[in-house]
Amino acid sequence: MKSVCICCRGKSLRYIKNVPKVDSHILVNEFIDELDIAGMKKALQNSYVFHLFNAWNYSNIIPHMIYKKFYTNFNVKKIVSPYIKETSPTEEYSIMGKDGKIPFEWYPEDLKPYLIYDKNGKYKWDFPSCGNGAALYGAYHATDEIHIIGMDLYEDLDDCYASGVKITDAGHDGKEMKKFLIEQTFLKFPNKKFYMYVVSDFTCDLDNVSVIRVNKDNLQWWEN
Repeated sequence: MKSVCICCRGKSLRYIKNVPKVDSHILVNEFIDELDIAGMKKALQNSYVFHLFNAWNYSNIIPHMIYKKFYTNFNVKKIVSPYIKETSPTEEYSIMGKDGKIPFEWYPEDLKPYLIYDKNGKYKWDFPSCGNGAALYGAYHATDEIHIIGMDLYEDLDDCYASGVKITDAGHDGKEMKKFLIEQTFLKFPNKKFYMYVVSDFTCDLDNVSVIRVNKDNLQWWEN
């Protein structure tokens, strides 16, 4: 993996058609209505696709994605669990793709030192959101550049995702997500280039990070 784009579901995902071509995409959790966003299908059709999702999505959302033939319409290279194996609440995910069962991977043991550790926590090794986990996974594997889009830190969402689907849960703590992203991802990989596409007020002064602000109304953009 040389270049990767991590795709979450926030409003900035509508800018996907303007993200430079990458060889891989990592999709986070549910990804159904997001395929109708202009440029999304085209981006995925020309790359390897990794899908990282939690246990709730495996039980409640993935069956619908299978029914919609997502895993046979795209080149899904790997299914990634957001859990370290020893703390997982589920067994290995099993999904069929174009060429049979799609390879499965537990969250890498090598990334334990980067994770939030709490011996009494629900998962012991954790991160603020699956989006954070996907960004760290992408930074670990990509050799060149990492694009992150749709991770708008739960700001300026107007109660819906980029697809227009209403947000029905409470969301994650945007401040904790930002802290983890900077301290446990950007700072840990100083020789890799990150591009962060946001509609939020996210800022970062690190030399290896470019913040690309997307206007949620007309999708104009600029960097800082």
